[in-house]
Amino acid sequence: MKKTLLIHPFIIVSLPVLHLYSINYKEYPFSVFVQPLFILIFLMGIFLFVLNMIVKNYHKTGAILSILCFWFFSYGSVRLFFERIDFIFYRHRFLISLFLITLIIVIFLITRLSMDFKKITQFLNHVSFIILFAVAISFLFNIYHGRVGFAHVDKIVFENRKISQNHVVPNIYYIILDSYVGSEELNDILYYDNSSFIQYLRQKGFFVASKSYSNYSWTQPSIASQLNMEYLPAKLDANSKNSYLEPNSRRIQMITENKVKKFLISRGYKYYDLSIWDLKYKKIDFYIALLRMSILSVPGVENYLSGFFFREDTKNKLNLLGSIPSGKGPFFVYAHIMAPHQPFVFDRNGDRPSVFKIDEEVLYLDQITYINREIKKIIEIIFEREKTKPIIILQGDHGAPRFGKENKDYVRLRMSIIQACYFPSEENKNHSGFISPANLFRIIFNRYFETDFKLLPYKAYYQDSEAGRLIDFYPN
Repeated sequence: MKKTLLIHPFIIVSLPVLHLYSINYKEYPFSVFVQPLFILIFLMGIFLFVLNMIVKNYHKTGAILSILCFWFFSYGSVRLFFERIDFIFYRHRFLISLFLITLIIVIFLITRLSMDFKKITQFLNHVSFIILFAVAISFLFNIYHGRVGFAHVDKIVFENRKISQNHVVPNIYYIILDSYVGSEELNDILYYDNSSFIQYLRQKGFFVASKSYSNYSWTQPSIASQLNMEYLPAKLDANSKNSYLEPNSRRIQMITENKVKKFLISRGYKYYDLSIWDLKYKKIDFYIALLRMSILSVPGVENYLSGFFFREDTKNKLNLLGSIPSGKGPFFVYAHIMAPHQPFVFDRNGDRPSVFKIDEEVLYLDQITYINREIKKIIEIIFEREKTKPIIILQGDHGAPRFGKENKDYVRLRMSIIQACYFPSEENKNHSGFISPANLFRIIFNRYFETDFKLLPYKAYYQDSEAGRLIDFYPN
């Protein structure tokens, strides 16, 4: 008799890793996805062996595991679909109930109905190969699509200049607090009073904009734009008449080899990278992205599991910010703190949140309370340590997640950011002025380095996804 091999469970468990890498291959090096791929295949083999000892049917066991795997990793996609159509089932408390009921029904049908599981194995083998082929084609299409129509951002060549001993230049701290919303939207939409933190910053001499908005609604384009002091190239779709960011704008490279960094190095600055773009962080990010595809993205579970990665990373960066040696030449620090961005791994006291605490809005606001306290400590250390007054930039890259808000409120939350700047030669400014993030370093370089960068007109774009169409955002 011709033997039917059980292949589909191993293909299906590989698909989430392969799909995630295929749509984000520009962000992750090839080595990042190899380890989780082999781990999942190995675990599938263990589960297949153990469960078959109970079920006593090789093909039935494979069908159960493939269905469980599909169920487990489809949660994030289903939730994203419901969220985009603004259907109430995208909220975890509803979706988890729907998924559990679906699982119970499917398991009941498999265990109770009489089926030829050998034929089911043959069918699932073919289906899994077709899906794998589709993922491969999609990957090749993404590579091809990413190579055409690319508009390069203009290069600027900076002349190396030695710093005169008589010319004192400030150290620069560029601190991104990921997903930190501005005070007005925090108060109006999330009913969180952040005035004590804002007042603290102003008392320390910071200029704090009462209204401030990101140029883009996602991290990569936001940071790439700001650190290169210009807006990103966009492409008009002739059919839809919508504009989109170029698919292969090399944003990671634009961030790691940015113009601000090159300019300051050409002026004799040291560069300290406390960002989220190195290989170690990318490995963590890939695992967390896989986690968010699965049913383990339920807030209590995700926060607990993600805490093993993000808690120490956040604490280490805060500690490093407070321990950079001064007095050995000027330096530029780029620190990217993954707070108050999800996963929510700190409560307001800095401890782990309870796994039973799943209200994302409350968890987000608790994390703002925590990071406010830690940033105050850092500011006190910096001012005590620095002999020459530094430049300090505290800024969000974009705003908050949806939190079940209506679309008009969500767009405001997503575009609103905190923006607080300490300029050493400036007096304390309590007005409501706003600096477009793309112009921030143009202003700094013109003021402190005698450059002549022209200020760009204000532009801001909202996207419902990183690949979504650009929608002009006009603040109230």
